[in-house]
Amino acid sequence: MEFKHDAQTIRRLSQTQYLSFEKKYIFLQLIIGLAFLAFAVLHQDDTALFTLFALFGCWLMISWKQIPLFRANKIVRQCGGAFPTTVYSFGTKGIKTSNDSSAMVPYTEIIRLVEDDEYVFLFINKEGAYMLRKPNNSSAFQKYLTEKTGLEWIKPRNVFFLSLKQLKAERNNTKK
Repeated sequence: MEFKHDAQTIRRLSQTQYLSFEKKYIFLQLIIGLAFLAFAVLHQDDTALFTLFALFGCWLMISWKQIPLFRANKIVRQCGGAFPTTVYSFGTKGIKTSNDSSAMVPYTEIIRLVEDDEYVFLFINKEGAYMLRKPNNSSAFQKYLTEKTGLEWIKPRNVFFLSLKQLKAERNNTKK
């Protein structure tokens, strides 16, 4: 399989990484945003304070996507239009990757399998993943990787739509 990144895929990878591993920061940002909104309600008599607290609280509530977007845009600028292409070969013991150099990634080094509608993400740590377009035989491919890694596939979910059960399943389905 071959995969060529572009600005859009780098942004998607960054957002998926953030949703997959940084939920505590997203929750923290939401809680701080709610606190600012509460302060705004408490200071309704002072228009300036109310406006300041309300605007900042609302901004915190809706801006959680800015951190992964900032990180991705930094990488896009560093690439300067020369986005990497990686060729993947899936063997019995691991994945051989080839771009500027070659490497062999044993299946035991994959810590989490994530999928969305178009892509699969094979995380080797919290900051690094291999990204591929879903192949035509996606279910067979995903079953193969599940067998090789011992991990189940997870969908990146927005924290607004998570349950404690899903959080626990994600934690239990990630290698340390």
